[in-house]
Amino acid sequence: EGHWVSETAWTVDSLAWAESIGARITNNSNAYDFSSSAIAQKYAQTRQGGMIHFASAHNDSLPQVTFPAILASVNALAAMMSDGTRAPYSNFGPGLDFCAPGDEIVSTDRTGIAGYVAGDYLIGSGTTFASPFAAGVAALVLSINPGLKSQVVEQIMQDSSADLGAPGFDSDYGWGFVNAHEALLLADAAVRGACCVAGECADDLTALGCQFVGGAEPGGRWFANRACAAVQCPPANTRCSMAEAIAADGIIELDNSHLTNPPNPLYDCGSGDFHDGTLWFRFVAEGDSVRINTCQSKGQDSTFAVYDSCGATSAMICSEDDGRCVNSANLGDQCITGLTPGQEYFVQFSAWSSGDRGSYTLEIQSPCPPPNPIPDPVTILENRAFSLRVPPPFPTNSATEHETALRVQIVELQNPQPPNFPQFPPPDFSAYESGPTCTDPLGCARWVGPLKTYFEGPSSQSATFRAARLQCTPYYYDWSVEGTFYVIGAEIMPSSTYDVYNVDLSCLGSEDACTDVSGPLRVTTGRYGDVAPPFTPPGTINQPDGIDVVSLVNKFKSLPGAPSKTAAQLQPNTPEPNNSVDSLDIVACIDAFKGFPYPFSGPCVCPSTVVCNAAACTSAASCRGGTCTKTCIGGTWDGLPCGNNSHCAGGTCGPGFCRDACGRCRP
Repeated sequence: EGHWVSETAWTVDSLAWAESIGARITNNSNAYDFSSSAIAQKYAQTRQGGMIHFASAHNDSLPQVTFPAILASVNALAAMMSDGTRAPYSNFGPGLDFCAPGDEIVSTDRTGIAGYVAGDYLIGSGTTFASPFAAGVAALVLSINPGLKSQVVEQIMQDSSADLGAPGFDSDYGWGFVNAHEALLLADAAVRGACCVAGECADDLTALGCQFVGGAEPGGRWFANRACAAVQCPPANTRCSMAEAIAADGIIELDNSHLTNPPNPLYDCGSGDFHDGTLWFRFVAEGDSVRINTCQSKGQDSTFAVYDSCGATSAMICSEDDGRCVNSANLGDQCITGLTPGQEYFVQFSAWSSGDRGSYTLEIQSPCPPPNPIPDPVTILENRAFSLRVPPPFPTNSATEHETALRVQIVELQNPQPPNFPQFPPPDFSAYESGPTCTDPLGCARWVGPLKTYFEGPSSQSATFRAARLQCTPYYYDWSVEGTFYVIGAEIMPSSTYDVYNVDLSCLGSEDACTDVSGPLRVTTGRYGDVAPPFTPPGTINQPDGIDVVSLVNKFKSLPGAPSKTAAQLQPNTPEPNNSVDSLDIVACIDAFKGFPYPFSGPCVCPSTVVCNAAACTSAASCRGGTCTKTCIGGTWDGLPCGNNSHCAGGTCGPGFCRDACGRCRP
């Protein structure tokens, strides 16, 4: 009827029965619509015990091998036409091992109505018929030399097959068309040749244990009728089961220049073919994450994948051209989370193609190192802003490009030293301070948003600086490509203290619980209006004074030696770096000189209570205590605040809409 039914136990029991009678070869001309760890384990266990398994790749015309043929312990077969081409209905792909006749094959049939046809013989097509051909070749090899282990029989079949398609192994034909005659010749010569095991060579196949005592996977291959002098043995770790151990904080210098594709690769990382020159490594996780990178490599193009076992059916992560290595977009740098401390994991490393084989550096760090702490670049104490300069994120590899987010934890707001006059106490913003008084939904923290370039003076010919506004959500960016930049926002105010953290990209979506975070940078702002030296703190005299007022007047006039805009802008609740320093800033400094307290409303709740673009406005007066903000439409700064079209680099400054007192809104 064109279909069949099965249960996991039937396959497991049949393999166990074959094992009990001493069978050496099995064939399974079926494709299962399910996978089973019990079946996979039984195939692997019996192959390790000396059995050789074959199965059909299936007949869907797809570039994938079905279960159980896809298993590393099973040899998968494609079907060939009589003209020497692969049958159009045959499956193929990275898990394929061999191809064999499979089209219009004459075969015996069950007698009577129990069979496919009324007679005792039929003519059929499919990988169902190709797989037994290969199993028969294996049986012939064992008839010549019954002492050969399963790995040696498979190697004989690989070396004796007629190579089709690309030279060596390829996903269209596997190792090629099985050749019984050549296989028998090699089997007869199987005690003469060069044997590679664990990277060493011996001219006697038994000298290095080429019978693979204990069922261990081969670390390389053997070469019939060849001497060691003519053979370059591959490293031992060309297969997962022979993976080389590496410390959880280790660096491996490797060379895969003389390797070819492995005979039975694990699973591919997204391309139509598996990669070239594969080597395997294993490590024990010392935390719940691991960083793997090849950024320091001399090789041109590589990929790696991480598995939780050699029998895994899919990779935990694949790295192909992730773009995080500055020296090459074709190398990789990944932090993988979700590991179990103390568990062993396996890394499959490959060159992308044969032309990319060469020298590579593979670095493993478990757990992932946190981003570098942020050094303090401050030379002038700002009132309404602070400056940052962020280093590359990983201390061990300056060649890495990596995104992080900057979290600003609010420690203390408005604690002037020396204190304000008793009649002018500072405003109470303790609900936004970290600690027991915090009632802020975001835990009294904000995030640094996208950077924008601003003009220092009123002219577009003046110097520029880079600044970012505080926002409610994380923004990931490679801050290390910037020099010194400034952070502004309603939450940044005079006489206040903040801790700034560098949060790794691996924390995306789980920032609250993530541990891949740098230590804090403690930032303190100066007294309100204190825009010119001497500063308090670190001084102890009352500030601001007349010098500060004069400095602001000089900034208003754009005179040389005046303070920077980020230091001189004192108002409003959220300073607007698109605007120039004006008379309101001078008035604010005079009020501060008189001892008046900080006059603005301070932080706003996150997320904002104001809906974006819901209420049009022409001035703040129509926004009920909020701000009237124009934003860029299109261009580089689409969605960011603007005063006029000159602020929108390729876009236009749109109409005003109400936002909250911090200049924010929610979608």
